[in-house]
Amino acid sequence: MEQNTSVHRLSGARVLIVFGLLVAVLAIVDILRVAFYTKPNILLIVVDDLGVNDLGFVDPALSTPNIDALAAQGTYYTRHYTDATCTVTRVGILTGESPSVHGFRTNAGGISPEVQTLPDVLRGAGYRTHHVGKWHVGYASRLAWPTAQGFDGFFGFLDQHFLGVPPRDGEWMLKKPTYRNPWLMRDEQAPQQHRGHLTDLLAAEAVAFVESQRDAQQPWFLNVWTYAPHEPIEPARRFASRHPDTPAGGYLAMVESADDTVGRILDALEATGQAEDTLVIIASDNGGTNKHRDSNYPLVGRKGSFAEGGVRAPLLVRWPGKVPAGRVVDEVVTYLDYLPTLATVARARIPEGLPGRNWLGETTLVPPLSRNLYWEVSSEFIHGWGALSKDKRWRLVNDPYSEPALFDLEADPAAGVNVIAGHPDVARELGDAYRTWRAGARTVPLDYRQTLSNGGGELTGLSLQRVPGFDNHTFGIAVEPEAAGDAVVEVIAYQADQWQLVRRGDKLLLGMNGVELEAPAPPPGACHTIIVGSLFHKAHISK
Repeated sequence: MEQNTSVHRLSGARVLIVFGLLVAVLAIVDILRVAFYTKPNILLIVVDDLGVNDLGFVDPALSTPNIDALAAQGTYYTRHYTDATCTVTRVGILTGESPSVHGFRTNAGGISPEVQTLPDVLRGAGYRTHHVGKWHVGYASRLAWPTAQGFDGFFGFLDQHFLGVPPRDGEWMLKKPTYRNPWLMRDEQAPQQHRGHLTDLLAAEAVAFVESQRDAQQPWFLNVWTYAPHEPIEPARRFASRHPDTPAGGYLAMVESADDTVGRILDALEATGQAEDTLVIIASDNGGTNKHRDSNYPLVGRKGSFAEGGVRAPLLVRWPGKVPAGRVVDEVVTYLDYLPTLATVARARIPEGLPGRNWLGETTLVPPLSRNLYWEVSSEFIHGWGALSKDKRWRLVNDPYSEPALFDLEADPAAGVNVIAGHPDVARELGDAYRTWRAGARTVPLDYRQTLSNGGGELTGLSLQRVPGFDNHTFGIAVEPEAAGDAVVEVIAYQADQWQLVRRGDKLLLGMNGVELEAPAPPPGACHTIIVGSLFHKAHISK
């Protein structure tokens, strides 16, 4: 009996030892798998204002042979949701969060440098990062420029209204956009005028970057944001000559020039032997404008609206050996999914709390939505919003200039029939859910550290969201002024290189964006509330 027991114990010990060795071996295999995992290069091309009907494989009236070929080599996503305009979509791509969380409704001073952006995350995983083309995510502060947002290099323009004129005396001058002989920046250098067409200049920069990485020892992330086919309709002559001299013909030429940019970059990948090791994503930033053709057919709506045609845009992905060729996916993917998806591909650490999910998993199946999607636009004049239920069926649109509308996307995929009268409970539920989400999205998380006995201290976090002087902004603070006197200078609020509010004697002095304002100071000896409201609008120079 004792012999059997000891044999039993010995056998158990062997099992434990073997199991322990197996676990250790599996752990080593997993470590080696990660260590020898070849991180792909990542090429993200965002085309400006291209609708779902602006692709040759969808509508033969279009000539997009390069994008068509990539669709045949990869996967096309038919329910790719963006935001309704370019800036907010770009913010969502870069942060993986709703633009409203960062103050963009639709414009703001920029993404705060404390936020981990997509290039930040990829650079942390060993990637070289480079941005080419349009930025449009803030320019008033250098903290909002591409080189401060995670990109090692930048060539392009901060805003399309700078394409036609350089800064003067350190001030940005705004002018109607142009494709011809544009003024472009490299990194943080002053803009220089470049001879030629904008599409050719940006394509040449992207090709040069790809060629420079032929023998690179680290993976790279190339972010190309074209301006074509965005207005103005100014196609290069070689494309214009292939189409009628009409607004519609000019637009077709602009689409063809955008496709040419795609083709030149893809050709460079092939020529340098990097195509097999590169994940390529081509997308549009929002629906088409429908000014020159029905770019979003059969979807109802256009750019700037929260209808399906405004926030559904083309998305194509090619990743040899990973993404199936010639496949069409009807599952919902969104612009908020880019960061978690590409971070997973790069074996990078994903920032916590992001609402998106990886849609390029091991099985290449898109996970279902786990929450509703929301959109909004808000200013001193208007407020509008939209929602998509997490089951992907119900689409609620509350545009600023029309009555609320509800669409059943299962019965009406194009979202052309308003069924709100028949389903008021669905509309009410989505509306309540939006308002709850909105309250959370507008909360700016801050850290406060008291440094003075009177309650004064230091606020940190999301610094660009706390900068007044761009678009509309409100700042409020309670103060108890000290005794008055011409020699008394009391700093009420101060943000280095951004803005300041001080009391000098019996006057309040406010400085922001190069503008100085003066107002009577509140009397000392009591607590007062000071509220500063600012509203800045761009003044476009037309010539």
